[in-house]
Amino acid sequence: QSGLRLFPANHLEHEAQSAASTVIHWLQQGLQKILIVPQDRVVARRVRALLERAHVVVADETGWTLSTTRAAAVLASWLDLVASSGRPQALLNFIKSPFLFESAETESALRLVMERALLGGSTPANWADAKTCVADLPEAKRLVDIMSREADRFSNRKTVADWAQVTLNAFNALGMLAAMKEDLAGSQVLGLVESLAAECEAIDTMFALDEWRALLNVQREQAD
Repeated sequence: QSGLRLFPANHLEHEAQSAASTVIHWLQQGLQKILIVPQDRVVARRVRALLERAHVVVADETGWTLSTTRAAAVLASWLDLVASSGRPQALLNFIKSPFLFESAETESALRLVMERALLGGSTPANWADAKTCVADLPEAKRLVDIMSREADRFSNRKTVADWAQVTLNAFNALGMLAAMKEDLAGSQVLGLVESLAAECEAIDTMFALDEWRALLNVQREQAD
């Protein structure tokens, strides 16, 4: 036999979870050197996040830019959520962020109850609707309340320095800063935002949220 085995995944998250579980299983059997050849960057980032949560050291030799890392995806996901005004799919995507919870089990359990609450009846259209949907779920309500409060701060036009500060403040309010600082790519993302604030401190031109997002996208693509 060749040892080749195919796995019929239902979606990308299913594929990533299966790959991570397989690697962990092999390690428990005594294997020490395992090579993962990614075909999809989204899946590869998710596999790495799941393995690192299980305290498995992953050596990334792909040479990808900062924009392809899970930390950059967290920043993009947060801004997508803000721009969507709390739409359920954007909200559920954001709570997959690897720095938001202490464990994958906590994330999985909360995501499940939130999916049922947000997608079980009429589809929420804004933050107020989302809050109503999770009103009977204390932990979910606490999280949605924080996200809604921080998202409100992203209104109106601001200077680049102010956009940078409000972004960092949001991550701090969500309890993500410490975990991001401990992650190599996470610390780079925070450093990028802080550098923009410092470099543009003297610029008093006001920018809209879409312009702040566009600036971050350019900076992430150029960073490595």
